[in-house]
Amino acid sequence: HPTWFHPRACMVPTKQGPMALMTLQTIAGSDFFGPVNWMSSRDLGRTWTEPQPVAALGRIKRDDGWEEGVCDGVPEFHAATNTVLALGHSVCYRGPKFEKEQPARWPVYAVWRDGQWGERRKLEWDDPRGSLIYTNNCGQRVVLSDGDIAFVMTFNSKETKRSATGVRCSFDGRTLSIKQVGRQMTHDAGRGLLEPSLVHWR
Repeated sequence: HPTWFHPRACMVPTKQGPMALMTLQTIAGSDFFGPVNWMSSRDLGRTWTEPQPVAALGRIKRDDGWEEGVCDGVPEFHAATNTVLALGHSVCYRGPKFEKEQPARWPVYAVWRDGQWGERRKLEWDDPRGSLIYTNNCGQRVVLSDGDIAFVMTFNSKETKRSATGVRCSFDGRTLSIKQVGRQMTHDAGRGLLEPSLVHWR
């Protein structure tokens, strides 16, 4: 039997009533993830459909010999576009385990609309501070009143430890784009600042 990991769920209003949508994936070792799957519930989580792969968030072969998967996915309903945005980040493999010396990594997302998943997309951030990695990891995010999406991003280059910053993005139901980046927060010890989340208070 597979070991399922990273279960994350959101509620989606539909004509038939509220539906819970969950993403999850298998794990075979430390940071060694299988493809992202999804399942749904029409009775507030009492029963669920069987997990089905999200094709856009599976493994793809790269020209440099790595296979690129997706991990840390978090789905969230976006009312302004009536979609679910599932945001994770890339992770690469060459063999049967996770290798610490990874190529550059970044946020990866797919959009669910009317029961169907769209294509695999990359959240672009052309900033040398994130040349090694920039990501929201498993982080919570906030949908603002105008439909923009706010979250906290962790990032670093080869020369720095992980830092974090607030990010504001536009989202039109298909493309997630960074509009504004806040001040850089640093912690120059250990691995730095990893896996931040953001919540709305009052």
